[in-house]
Amino acid sequence: MFLNSRKLPLLLGIDLSSSAVKVVEMSLSNQGYKIEHYGVEPLPSNALGDKLTLDFDTLDVESTGETIRRAVKKSGSKLKKAAIAVGGAQIITSTIVLPRELDEQEMNDQIALQLDQHIALPPEEVNYDFEVRGPNRSDPTQVDVLLVATRREYVDKRQAVLEIAGLTSTIVDVEAHALDLASQLLERQMPNQGTQKLVAIADFGATHSTLCLRYDHQLVYSRDQAFGGKLLTEEIMRYYGLSFEEAGLSKQRGSLPSSYQKEVLEPFMDQMVKHVKNFYRQYQETNSNNQKLDQIQIGGGCSQIPGVARYIEHQIGIPTLTVNPLLSVTLANQPKAAHIDQDISTLMVAMGLAMRSFN
Repeated sequence: MFLNSRKLPLLLGIDLSSSAVKVVEMSLSNQGYKIEHYGVEPLPSNALGDKLTLDFDTLDVESTGETIRRAVKKSGSKLKKAAIAVGGAQIITSTIVLPRELDEQEMNDQIALQLDQHIALPPEEVNYDFEVRGPNRSDPTQVDVLLVATRREYVDKRQAVLEIAGLTSTIVDVEAHALDLASQLLERQMPNQGTQKLVAIADFGATHSTLCLRYDHQLVYSRDQAFGGKLLTEEIMRYYGLSFEEAGLSKQRGSLPSSYQKEVLEPFMDQMVKHVKNFYRQYQETNSNNQKLDQIQIGGGCSQIPGVARYIEHQIGIPTLTVNPLLSVTLANQPKAAHIDQDISTLMVAMGLAMRSFN
């Protein structure tokens, strides 16, 4: 997207969140996709300064780069080219209309001339890319084009942390696009394998969530939301008078008081439900086809909350399950199955980035 080599080497997908670094190396053969290597490494809290969110203005580049280096070493991958993503509030999107007869270069030239009309930032401070979404409904001689932009400094800092880790960034992508690419691995879990079905993929991370809607194997809508599992940790802190570290450990170990389920966890899961509902409502407001939502699949760290998929299904009334791309990929000898079973629902963005090697 923002940095894209047309002839792509094999890429290491790197998902840099506010809580951890996840790296995945994949291969593709006639038998399908295979996970060759993967690793997960917690991000030190001091890498974020005083904040609980991944803020690239205050990010400790050196510490984060070293964390990526450890994650790559843990994975066993020898790749040096990487794909990394930008997401959340760091992304600006706009839909513009252009003549359909323009080729890719002509579209790029037009967008460059109009950039300041669509992005409220000086053009010299912006990295951008675009994607043709299809014919304009009002005028078939025009096409709708999705413009995606971010501050150049966000791209530069991602490149900087990768360089410290001994890697080179070949692609800087958008998290929603990486999630959508990995979502093709979920089609075996979808009703009718996704054909003419509307499926929501919700990746609930630590501080922000990425949600995609796919209809008939195509991305039709996506949104990033400032919501994630650290809000649950903060509520545990407040409710039980614990430090952030104590709250996180208690959550992981399941050692919280019996009041936790009703008083803290269920209200948090209600917020997950609310975000999914709002996401679908926003889609309906921008589309007139009233397509029924057929399924919800959830991933990210919050998907590991026991019973959360069943809870969301009960509250919304739509079949809901946890993502499981392992149904569509094989494992090399390197990844340990016991560990990847625990981590797989958190690896969607990293897998999608690794799959850019072949797309």
